[in-house]
Amino acid sequence: MGRISIENGRIRYFGNTAGYIAGKRAVVDPIFSSEKLQAFLNRQNDVEEVEWRESMNAWRMDHWIRKPPFSRTSVSGSLDQRWRYL
Repeated sequence: MGRISIENGRIRYFGNTAGYIAGKRAVVDPIFSSEKLQAFLNRQNDVEEVEWRESMNAWRMDHWIRKPPFSRTSVSGSLDQRWRYL
């Protein structure tokens, strides 16, 4: 595994979710801005544009990729059943 990679539509930067791929555009949090990340994204054939967007965070980016396996407002099920997904 490289230090910078794209996995399941997410941009991984040294183990952290730094952004995501939306069509031909990479949306990245500027806190991860570096020459290495910019060079990596420029080398990707399927990325035509890089958007640096403020106030991104890992939970929000992961939420766009997949939905949680349970409802946060649900109180049904035992505590063990709800915690096994976390």
